[in-house]
Amino acid sequence: MTISFKTWARVAVLSTTLSLSAGGCVSDVTDLQPRTDLSEKSAFQTPERIALAVAGVYDAAQTGVYNGTLTSGGTNAARGYPFGAAHVQQGDMRGEDMTMTVGAAFFGFTYQSTYTPNTFNNIYMWHNLWRVINQANVVMAGLKTYKPDVALTQAQIDIYESECRVLRALAYHHLLIHFARPYADATFRDDAKSGFPYKTKAAGVSIEGAITIEQSAALPRESVASCYNKILEDLDFAEQKLPDVTAANRTNSIVRVTKGAAIALKTRVFLHMGKYSDVKQNADKLIVARTGNYSLTAAPMAAFSKNNTEAIFSIENNAQDNPGVNAGLATMLNGANNGRGLVCISPTMWRQPFWLASDARRAATTIALGGYRYVGKYTDAAALSDNAPIIRYAEVLLNAAEADLRLGNAASSLALLNQVRNRSVTSPTGQFGGSGTPAPTGDDLMRAILNERRVEFLGEGLRWLDIHRLATDAKFGTGGIPSKLDYLSLSTTNMTESYNNTTTLPMLALIPYSAPTFIWPVPADELAVGSAIGQNAGW
Repeated sequence: MTISFKTWARVAVLSTTLSLSAGGCVSDVTDLQPRTDLSEKSAFQTPERIALAVAGVYDAAQTGVYNGTLTSGGTNAARGYPFGAAHVQQGDMRGEDMTMTVGAAFFGFTYQSTYTPNTFNNIYMWHNLWRVINQANVVMAGLKTYKPDVALTQAQIDIYESECRVLRALAYHHLLIHFARPYADATFRDDAKSGFPYKTKAAGVSIEGAITIEQSAALPRESVASCYNKILEDLDFAEQKLPDVTAANRTNSIVRVTKGAAIALKTRVFLHMGKYSDVKQNADKLIVARTGNYSLTAAPMAAFSKNNTEAIFSIENNAQDNPGVNAGLATMLNGANNGRGLVCISPTMWRQPFWLASDARRAATTIALGGYRYVGKYTDAAALSDNAPIIRYAEVLLNAAEADLRLGNAASSLALLNQVRNRSVTSPTGQFGGSGTPAPTGDDLMRAILNERRVEFLGEGLRWLDIHRLATDAKFGTGGIPSKLDYLSLSTTNMTESYNNTTTLPMLALIPYSAPTFIWPVPADELAVGSAIGQNAGW
């Protein structure tokens, strides 16, 4: 049996006690003392041990703590925080296009926006994002402090540092989209206390240059603008040092960050910043210059296989190391094969006129079961080995399409949109510019791009990212947390009936952007340890 690189991190990872959060809450779950009891110095003295330390950062990104333990079973098992499964589930539940089946309550706080500083869903997203950040910082500090075996070249050390930087940047971006106001909000963007401390020093370890947990907790907030600039610094460094994808290494490259992943994530970050020329410039590295040689798969479901040309970066899950049945992508989002099927496509999305009945994604990437419509992108309910998608080439194309249109390049924008859309809308009568369907222009084209994102990335956790970045956009934004289906008002029977277009749906009211609940609160236990971050306004 072949065990993936990340699975070995369960066996022997860096022997440090890591700070779990910004304020330095330390729990037994962050004591990553390996069975072999390596010292911090010895953990960085051979190529094999360094590789394990780096794998440990990926592992922290994939399977974090939930309610106090990282055990593989039971009520308090790991739940795939922050990126193994939770970013998909939480990102979906914060939006309106996915909902829960009748009787399900697991994501109710997130879906209904009734969370508090003591709600597990947001508490453990916070803690595990900081855990990734500190573990990345520990590994980077170790690489600089200890002289590795001469067999490890400086080029390889740079690659390891770059991987850590990309994971740190990804974690910071998700901290900002969940716990801070968007970059587009000029009122908050430059406020010195609008973001979070961008931590680059390891905390709570005995490595040169590291700081204590108390010093880490004392670091003040920074502005959202400052955080975004530092995210880009990490991604710029990584782009220069990471290898490109080749045909020989494509399978492994999907679950390891590469040059293409750093560039792709820059297109996302620049889109959130409204810097459309930068979106286009970076997207062209992948689309025109062909860095990574990415392409759309012929069929939409093929993009979720273990080896394909479209997945730029995904978080690995496998039979030995996965979020468990209580968080598995296939068990939660897919009711087939004895999956729990707690999360389903909302009837409000299923009935959208922009999602054509002839669209191949209706059949290829969804499942009708028990009256519900589930996302079928994740299929392994037994071993829970489906990778959690982080960014795909389809997103880069749509990022570029939006940037082109905002820059006045409508023809190029439409062509990029059609690359993604026409894979699934194959009938000329449904294609933009085809027979009987005029190509949209102006604002209609922008709405078509944004609607295409909702269809293409359904069940991938990306809906909240668009809601967040566009919240203050008077023309194309939602104005807050959108109105969504009140699934608690439905019985199984009328939930089933609600997928047709004749039933009136009970809806939860829109939560305006000005409400404190638009962003998650800083957890109560973060405040309890005296963190200088303090609570978000209004909470």
